[in-house]
Amino acid sequence: MKVMSFKDWQNSKTYTSLDNYSSEDNVSGYLYAKSAYIEDAHTWDNPAPQRWYLLLDRDEYQSDDLEELEKKLYDWLVDEELIKPSKSYLDGDELLTKREVIEEIMDRVQNQLWSSKDESIMEFATTVGVNIVATTNGLFWKKIIEKTDESI
Repeated sequence: MKVMSFKDWQNSKTYTSLDNYSSEDNVSGYLYAKSAYIEDAHTWDNPAPQRWYLLLDRDEYQSDDLEELEKKLYDWLVDEELIKPSKSYLDGDELLTKREVIEEIMDRVQNQLWSSKDESIMEFATTVGVNIVATTNGLFWKKIIEKTDESI
């Protein structure tokens, strides 16, 4: 069984004669991963009004939207276990709220800061807008900016 994402499978297509695949003669269309196809109905002896034709089991689909038919065909191949979809970005991942992401970031930053040297803590403080002016033996001096009546 081939492992392919939809995009990889879609990019495998080649426009070719489908005489070896279709029950009709002189038919062209797209062949995907050398195994599945969508016919170009405009190459038929009696062209159909819509461009693309797909036969899945006993269901027939016609559309001018090739990608719509490609999705149907890909989903059918996956359902029939002829293709295994590659891992999506959601498989095995966890959906987090904004609050949960911030909490996780804060926990990691806090752990890293506790194990950092004082100079690294001063650099990080400057990055987040805390004005530390000096440090010695685990003590830090923060510059206090007094507000004047004009700035209130």
